[in-house]
Amino acid sequence: MSIFIPEHNLIFIHVPRTGGSSMERTPLLCCATSHDSIRVFRDLLAPETFRSAFKFGFVRNPWDRYVSAFRAGQAGIGSNDLAFEVRDHAMPPQSPEHFRAQWEFVCDEDGNLLVDCVGHYETLEEDWAKICRAVGCEVYPLGHERKTERKPYQEYYTAEQALALKRIYARDVMLFGYKFGEDW
Repeated sequence: MSIFIPEHNLIFIHVPRTGGSSMERTPLLCCATSHDSIRVFRDLLAPETFRSAFKFGFVRNPWDRYVSAFRAGQAGIGSNDLAFEVRDHAMPPQSPEHFRAQWEFVCDEDGNLLVDCVGHYETLEEDWAKICRAVGCEVYPLGHERKTERKPYQEYYTAEQALALKRIYARDVMLFGYKFGEDW
C-alpha cells in the first residue's frame, strides 16, 4: 500500500500486483495502508515536502499483471485452465484498482511521471536494492508474497485479446516500454 515515511523523506506508491506486498514485509515499508496514487500525496503534502521526497513505485508487464490480477481475484487460483475475456470497454468487476492503468498511480493527470524512480517487477530484487541504497537504507531481502501459481501469461491470450489489452493499457505500454511476449 502507498505510504509517506517522513523519517526517510520517502513516498512509496504501491501499484497493485507489482510486488508491493513483498516490499511491505520489510521494516522500511511495514506501515503502508492504501493503493493511493502519487497525486494524493502531491495534493496532501506541503509542496516543499513533496518536491524533496524520494518518490518511487513499481510497474509490471501489463499482460502479465492482468493475468495475475484476474487469477488472484478468482476462487480457483490453483487452476491453469482459467479462461477470461478482455474487452476494450470493460474491466473485470473484482478489485477494480487492480486493473487500473499503472500510469495513473505514478503520473499526473497528463501522464507526466511524478515519481523519481520506476522499478520493474521483472527486475524486482535488483531495482529494490537500488532504491534502498538511494535512500540510504539497508537492503532488506524480499520474499514473494501473494504469488499466484500459473503458466506463462502469453498462454492465456488469443491474438485478439492481446491486442485489446494493448489498446486498454496503451499508455502503460508506451511509457514503461513493454511488449507482449518480451521480457523487460
